[in-house]
Amino acid sequence: QDKLECDHSLAWAKEKATKQGLEQGLEQGLEQGKIDIIENLIRNTDFSDDTIASMTGVDQRLMRKARIMMSPIIGEPEAMQYRN
Repeated sequence: QDKLECDHSLAWAKEKATKQGLEQGLEQGLEQGKIDIIENLIRNTDFSDDTIASMTGVDQRLMRKARIMMSPIIGEPEAMQYRN
């Protein structure tokens, strides 16, 4: 009976870990999709960051992250102003 309980607990733990991993992957994928849209709007329009954030429904944190990711060198002065 102890082995059965152990097997059941192990199966439950694996299922929970798998579900958490899938959820985390989905969240990361959705965020990356938003960043891709933000980057396209930055490159192809004259909209301000506030306008882009409003249009896409993202917060300023994600706008800063997109700006940093767009910089070819993370330490570049242009990207540094968006850190924090």
